[in-house]
Amino acid sequence: MTATVGDPARPTTQPPRQPLGLCAVVAVGVVVGWLAYDYWVLPRLYSHVLTWAVVDQRWWLVNLTFVLLGYLPFAAALLLWGRTPARRVASALIALGTAGYVWGLYQVFSNYVWGDNASNASVRVYTWAALLVAPTLCALAWGVARRWGRLWVVGLLVAPVVAVVLRELDLRWAWWHTHLIAPRGDHQLMNEIVVVLPIVAAALTCWGIDEVELRRAATGPTYDEGPPPR
Repeated sequence: MTATVGDPARPTTQPPRQPLGLCAVVAVGVVVGWLAYDYWVLPRLYSHVLTWAVVDQRWWLVNLTFVLLGYLPFAAALLLWGRTPARRVASALIALGTAGYVWGLYQVFSNYVWGDNASNASVRVYTWAALLVAPTLCALAWGVARRWGRLWVVGLLVAPVVAVVLRELDLRWAWWHTHLIAPRGDHQLMNEIVVVLPIVAAALTCWGIDEVELRRAATGPTYDEGPPPR
């Protein structure tokens, strides 16, 4: 490869690619594993941690412990599946930071907004602040761990959009309650859907945008034979 001094040389190497099938299997495993952990492992683990006096005697620490335990599997997956050591650490920190955001949001509203009588407006603000931001941050964490380009961040907008749609279905569609909520007798399933589906949708969108950007970079003109004609 030759290039004259001062000529912008476009890199011809592409980031290492992993088999699409392997990536899909790992992504599905992360989602299914996270949900399974939340259903079967988290309640038992949380109950065990509550037996520790240092946790049980501090209500703020009880809430923080529950949220952190919920996000630990995702952070661990990012540490294992990130493309580079720096990306692994950064994405895991974003995941744990999301847990900190969820916990801090609840602490602020419970201690300084709600008091003894929470208004409907304040509950709505809290709900939307959690539903819109948390999935977006989780999708950001996955993108930092796995994406290479720059344009993929646009796909993060899908997370809050999907969260809004699911929330509106929860509020306005009776079938949603009849077939998804009522059979379980609680809102746990809805909470899982509202959190996980926006993350998955945004992650897939970011992946698609990243693929297009990388392919265009790979097939675009190079300056190996000198600068392009003007």
